[in-house]
Amino acid sequence: NLTIVNVTRYDKGPFSCHVYNPVSNGTSEPINFNVSYGPENLHLEISPLLEHYKEGSNVTLTCLAVSRPPAQFTLLLNGGLQSDTGPQFNLTTIQESQSGNYSCQAFNSKTLRYESSSPAVISVLIPVSNLTATASNTDLVEFNSS
Repeated sequence: NLTIVNVTRYDKGPFSCHVYNPVSNGTSEPINFNVSYGPENLHLEISPLLEHYKEGSNVTLTCLAVSRPPAQFTLLLNGGLQSDTGPQFNLTTIQESQSGNYSCQAFNSKTLRYESSSPAVISVLIPVSNLTATASNTDLVEFNSS
């Protein structure tokens, strides 16, 4: 018998048993364990990574976590559910109303654990257009302080 106390992800195997006596010996087929763990080390990647995004741009958000089985991901905007089709989320033709704090939540269906990423700010700005300059007076006199 082999007893593993406080199993970790590194105890997966392979394990086999070797027996012998004075006239023979034999080794069992190897076995492996499926050790579930995580999610952990969750973070959100944004591509391209910019300080501000022009309205109409495309932004890709990718959630990454260490987990077995692979984690299921949910994308949150200002704490509200946006999508649960992860780990990659494509924001196409992004609008100013989509500005805010984005974060990922990861869930492992075997360990029943959740983890949330730190928030990442996406700031969407409307491009400046149709600028005109006007002057109230174009006939000026130089200022003389003497």
